[in-house]
Amino acid sequence: MMHYFEGQLGHVFVIVAFVSSMLSAYAFYRGRKLDAEWTSFGIKVFYVHSFTIIGIISTLFYLISNHYFEYHYVFSHSSKLLPVYYQISCFWEGQELESRHTVCFSC
Repeated sequence: MMHYFEGQLGHVFVIVAFVSSMLSAYAFYRGRKLDAEWTSFGIKVFYVHSFTIIGIISTLFYLISNHYFEYHYVFSHSSKLLPVYYQISCFWEGQELESRHTVCFSC
């Protein structure tokens, strides 16, 4: 059985995170001269960005913990034989996740 919803949910989180990060950067740029409306808008959009990053992390942990091997990342970096503490470390294993470190530490 294919698990499409989880993948689509993660995809939506990634798109919303990208758009909200660009929008918050623009809002903070516009609000740099003490424009309270743009600064307030930038803060709200940054909260949306933080929520979507938590959503991306949660979705990936869910995919790894439930062994949904139809997703390439889970197939490449996880196994049913791994104990839970190694499944958690699968999240940080891939080289393509270096940008996720940057995004996590930006929030």
